[in-house]
Amino acid sequence: TAIADAFGDRGYIAQIYIPDSVTSIEDGAFSGCTRLTSVRLPAGVTSIGDSAFSGCTGLTSVSIPEGVTSIGSSAFYGCSKLTSVTIPNGVTSISSEAFRGCTGLTSITFAEGSQLTSIGDRAFYDCTGLTSITFAEGSQLTSIGDRAFYDCTGLTTITIPEGVTSIGNYAFDDCTKLTSVTIPDSVTSIGSGAFNSCTGLTSITGSSYACSTIAKQCGSSSYNVEIASGDSIGEYAFYNCVGLTTVTFAEGSQLTSIEDSAFCRCTGLTSITIPGSVTFISGRAFYSCTGLTSITIPEGVTSIGDSAFSGCTGLTTITIPEGVTSIQGYAFSGCNRLTSVTIPEGVTSIRGYAFYNCNRLTSVTIPDSVTSIEGRAFRDCNGLTEIHYGGTKYQWYAIGKGYAWNDGTGNYTVYCTDGIISK
Repeated sequence: TAIADAFGDRGYIAQIYIPDSVTSIEDGAFSGCTRLTSVRLPAGVTSIGDSAFSGCTGLTSVSIPEGVTSIGSSAFYGCSKLTSVTIPNGVTSISSEAFRGCTGLTSITFAEGSQLTSIGDRAFYDCTGLTSITFAEGSQLTSIGDRAFYDCTGLTTITIPEGVTSIGNYAFDDCTKLTSVTIPDSVTSIGSGAFNSCTGLTSITGSSYACSTIAKQCGSSSYNVEIASGDSIGEYAFYNCVGLTTVTFAEGSQLTSIEDSAFCRCTGLTSITIPGSVTFISGRAFYSCTGLTSITIPEGVTSIGDSAFSGCTGLTTITIPEGVTSIQGYAFSGCNRLTSVTIPEGVTSIRGYAFYNCNRLTSVTIPDSVTSIEGRAFRDCNGLTEIHYGGTKYQWYAIGKGYAWNDGTGNYTVYCTDGIISK
């Protein structure tokens, strides 16, 4: 049997007994019963209809039976005194706005063995008191709808369960106290503005895609990122993420490339340890990361792209591995706190403007494998006093040197294996 819209808007009802024979709470059944404080639903109930308890502003507790499989749209909309809810394992979907405006709700627990696959649009919208969400181990959840947790301003941490593939538009928008978020590898779609205005975020963990998407949305002034998976950091992934301070990678990272402008203009970035699996750092990858003071490039890297570290004005030390064969144009231009550079054996060319305007650079070590130094490679390195060359004077003269390669440098001395050469 079912209870239909027989008690809707009966504001004087404070208590109600529902017989065990009832299997369905129909749409609007107790809607607007503002004095109703608690409800015991019989074990045989399998569905709770749309707006079944909406506007029951006095309701403080409700026990949802294990047999319930669906919770309808707006089922508990505006039950502002409801403090906690446990979703039984038989529920497969929570419809739109089911718990919207339950401002007193502090916790949501999904029962062990939960079969829930979707959380509908605006399901927990404006649940401002919500501080924790506990997903069941082995969760079957695959999607979180648009604005599902919008304006849950009390929420401090969220771990999305493995298996979720999509997070809807504005799903966690305006969760201003959210400090950490962990996203599984299974998530392939994060909607527009999903984490907008999450200004309290300090920690983001997930794939390269998830981390970069959230970083661009959240608006936090200072946060760390742990990249748990992915073989590349894509073009413009963290572009202009000025709040990004630290980037770490999970143990066993399989990252192989950092693409064009991946961390360009991340002016707050102070620390990044590039995994040993990386072989390629593309152009402008760390352009104008003015907060970086040191960086170690892994042994497997063979190419450093155009302007890769250009404008990193805080950079004082750089370690270039022996696998690198070419230093591209403008690679370290404008790194005006760099004082010394050792170019490893195996590098054959130093491209144009590679160290342009590194005006505190005093010492450069160049191996005898270098066959060309292109135009303006060391232009305006006006502090340069020493070049330590790994070959003879004859070999130094034999290096192809482009136009004005040393224009504006200091009065350096080249120390060769068989003597010295003055500028």
